[in-house]
Amino acid sequence: MFRILANSSTKQGQRVSSKLVQHNSPSGRLFNTQSPASASKNANSSASTILHDEEPPRPLRDFNQKKNKKNFRPYFQVQTPEDSAFKNELLAFDNYSSQNTTYDLSSESVTYVSPTFWDAIIGIMPIYRQLLESGELTSSRVQNLVSFLRNGLRMNRLELKKLKNKPDFDSSSKNNQMYEFLLSSVREVSNDLLDEKFSPNVSLTSLLIDCFRDMQLPEEAISFWSNGKQIPNLTEIFEGQMVLGAVLPILADAHEANFDELYPKYLELQKNVAAEHKVLHPKFLLGMIRVCLSNNKVDESLQIFKSLVNNLYQNNDGKTPLPHQKSNVTMAHLSFIGYCKNIDTADVFFNDAMDNKLPYHTPLQLNFINSYMNNTWEVTRDFERVKTIWIKTWNNYASKKYLPRMISSSFNNVFFNIFFQKYPQYSAESIKELKQLIVSYSQIRPLDEPFLNVLTSKCQQWRSLEVIDSIQEAYKTYNIEPTLVAHRCLLKALGSVDVPPQRIQQTFENLLLLHDANREAFLAPADLTSLKSATIRSPILDELPGGRDERVKLFFQLFKVYGPYLKSTKALDRWIASDIEQDPSLAVWYKSLGSLDVSKVNRLNLPRMKRNEQFRV
Repeated sequence: MFRILANSSTKQGQRVSSKLVQHNSPSGRLFNTQSPASASKNANSSASTILHDEEPPRPLRDFNQKKNKKNFRPYFQVQTPEDSAFKNELLAFDNYSSQNTTYDLSSESVTYVSPTFWDAIIGIMPIYRQLLESGELTSSRVQNLVSFLRNGLRMNRLELKKLKNKPDFDSSSKNNQMYEFLLSSVREVSNDLLDEKFSPNVSLTSLLIDCFRDMQLPEEAISFWSNGKQIPNLTEIFEGQMVLGAVLPILADAHEANFDELYPKYLELQKNVAAEHKVLHPKFLLGMIRVCLSNNKVDESLQIFKSLVNNLYQNNDGKTPLPHQKSNVTMAHLSFIGYCKNIDTADVFFNDAMDNKLPYHTPLQLNFINSYMNNTWEVTRDFERVKTIWIKTWNNYASKKYLPRMISSSFNNVFFNIFFQKYPQYSAESIKELKQLIVSYSQIRPLDEPFLNVLTSKCQQWRSLEVIDSIQEAYKTYNIEPTLVAHRCLLKALGSVDVPPQRIQQTFENLLLLHDANREAFLAPADLTSLKSATIRSPILDELPGGRDERVKLFFQLFKVYGPYLKSTKALDRWIASDIEQDPSLAVWYKSLGSLDVSKVNRLNLPRMKRNEQFRV
């Protein structure tokens, strides 16, 4: 990879404004029961598919089963004055902080977990509030707290990945509840910092920005930083290298990082620190790499990357870099993969990460690879290059003992978005290519539900019932038990083809029965959205040979009978208004819902589900 530092090309980036400068008919049969080898050999035949009979990957062991490392201290130890009136509270605060975990970005692994991690992360916030007014909360203690909260976000995300089924966004799952607790806690501490209720430092402030970024709240991160640098007592902190390093990538993504204004300031700063025989903070260098890449300044970004690597490996007095130091180089390397629009350059960084011969470990993190695939398609329109990335990455992921279902869903979703852009129409060529992709995937890993769900969702643009049915048969062929998501995907897909209303109703009833079997008390909004996609929002509603009324009537009958199983009715008025705005003819149906005859609608026995008595028609 280092050979590219001597030879690269760039493209002129677009100038953008910056807040920083103010203060710095073929057969649709896809699957059969052939062996992988036979399927590969016969992939071009009209009926070729793939069978995989391997065992599914084993689940990741519970985090709290990991062994504690002897004498490990994942936090800053702070002295407690013996004569402090808040000695007990400070000791309790530090005891909770000591339950923090550590996360190694370069290896994507948790290296330490206390058995009481979650109890501690919940217990520390009330003590934080008690100590806030005492004046004895030092920046180091608050930094320990924010580090704790950020690792809580990471742990919650890792545990969410372990789940067989991702909980609905509006559900009361423990993961969603913990996320809301962590989010409110981060907001509380950030507001306290801006209110100057404690004295911050650059590390603490940088961590808070990282938390907002991890929670995918870039607007809040930018707002926090913008407000902070306007406060006289905090300006120096918010313009520190670590803080700028945290916010620059976010500004770059928001197109608010102006290269022409920032790069000269970087050069000047670099010159000043060199005169003092010092180096720029690696996090700031990482942020500047992102600024350069977002403006298509590849040569400049490579030079900064070279400085980052040299500072770590050549100017480190012969010391072995610590994991958190290596993580900056890891992130810089991944940034070239995910954000470099010079695809030849991105390819070099990707292949070097694949070879695993770098002095630092660079795991192929999904968000960077998804961006890499999208950039490759956007710039080259070469589907073969995208497919190569997809296959190589899956080969890399297959070497892991366990791969979360969420990765399969997200990665395949991005890839098949591109595939269906390349092949928007159902044709001999498109079905042939899809069959070959299924073969390639199956030779790497067993077909799984996320893969089939993505295919079900994406293939609806072909409007082929044969393809949809072939995918549904695959669930049975490969002994894959459809989840709630699979039933929703099928409902949406049925909206794109001409099928009897009875089939749509049966699919929705299967969804309801699965909710009951799973002991789910209520329907989710996603269930109603899927039903709409199959009926009143079907893309072929006005093209159906029998007219639109059958499907419209079916929706309102099912809505009247099963709508009371929705947990919340707060959004109903908004949903109804949206439906009528898109299709004014639905207003009559909604107004006459109370008198609609539903006597012939099959009423399922759902003993574990609850009716919402607030639902009115």
